[in-house]
Amino acid sequence: NFPPGGELRMMLLGKSGSGKSSLGNALLGTPGPFLTSEPGSLVSQTSVCKKETRLVRGRYLTVVDTPGTMDTSNPEAALRQICHAIAMFAEGGVHAFVITLRLDVKFTDEERKAVEKLEELFGEMFYKYAIIAYTHGDAFDNSDLRFYQEVQNARRQLSALDSLITRCGNRITMLDNSRNRSAATQAEQVYNLVCSVDHLARINSEAESSSFRATYTNEYFVFAQLELQKATKELNRQEDERLRNLQERERDRVREEFRTRRDAAMSTEMDRVANEMAAQIGSVMIDRGKCFPLDATVMTPHGRVRLSELSAGQPVLSLQDGRPAFSPVFMWGHRDETAWSSDFVTVSTTSAQLTLSSGHLLFTSAQPDGRATRLSAVPARDIRPGLAVQLLDEAGRQPRLET
Repeated sequence: NFPPGGELRMMLLGKSGSGKSSLGNALLGTPGPFLTSEPGSLVSQTSVCKKETRLVRGRYLTVVDTPGTMDTSNPEAALRQICHAIAMFAEGGVHAFVITLRLDVKFTDEERKAVEKLEELFGEMFYKYAIIAYTHGDAFDNSDLRFYQEVQNARRQLSALDSLITRCGNRITMLDNSRNRSAATQAEQVYNLVCSVDHLARINSEAESSSFRATYTNEYFVFAQLELQKATKELNRQEDERLRNLQERERDRVREEFRTRRDAAMSTEMDRVANEMAAQIGSVMIDRGKCFPLDATVMTPHGRVRLSELSAGQPVLSLQDGRPAFSPVFMWGHRDETAWSSDFVTVSTTSAQLTLSSGHLLFTSAQPDGRATRLSAVPARDIRPGLAVQLLDEAGRQPRLET
């Protein structure tokens, strides 16, 4: 008989095909209450949680069989069923979660993910009530010595498996659920498993306090769900932040690419305009390569500056859309450090004069009444008395004509 005591309540967990239902039938005896899969099947025969209580070998055992946590047909539905399973123990809680793993199959990422799903559902307290039951003990001829040797060897090679067994308090056992099993061998193995559950229940009962329960209760489950919601919310926040950062970096990349293309296009256009201007100016200039003497001045926001002291980037007064405005110098079409006033001519009006090369263009009008709107660009050599040239008024705000 099993060790004497009160009811032992167990929940069977694991991947489809790991032998959960067969283990449940072995625990509760013939006829087994749980549907089992055909050998080699990857589809779980258990689609909903099923609870069964029986008096076995002088001890009441309550077992809940659950769908596979990595069921290939509908994993989300299986997880929802496992969530509901905890309600089946609402009165007294669970003494042990029995995690089933196969001895004849290597511990893979699929098994690791299945256990991680369980931890997400039940929280960190899950491991204080967990026992690992290795099924298909016939793969090792049901030899306890070989079983423990192989498990220790696997733990050295697989850190995820070693971590799982350690967190479960090194509580492991072996069972043979094969069709050709020895009834006596299986009975002994089931006895060992029940003794492990009984021992775990006694330890947790002795440790029970205001902050620790002898069984895994619905209180723990609700707390685990709240923690899972917080963790999920935080992960979603981090993912949203990561996406925002990616979007910002992408926007910055697009902006930088646009600026690069724009600058390249502007540079190309400026080169084109400069070449066109040089060609136009060159066609009318007699003193080729000269426009103004170095001692001529231009107006800047800080006052007049000699051309010999002017540099690219400085704003100078010009006309934009017919109105005075400061515009930066972006290039020199040509520059001759020897170009002094003796090489130029001076055009004078009543109030001003301008020194420039004889081929440089001036805007003029044949109607010197100050109201002419049609202006012609005329080389300085062709300026004659009576024509009007464009100047700024005394306030420097509006262009006007002066003879």
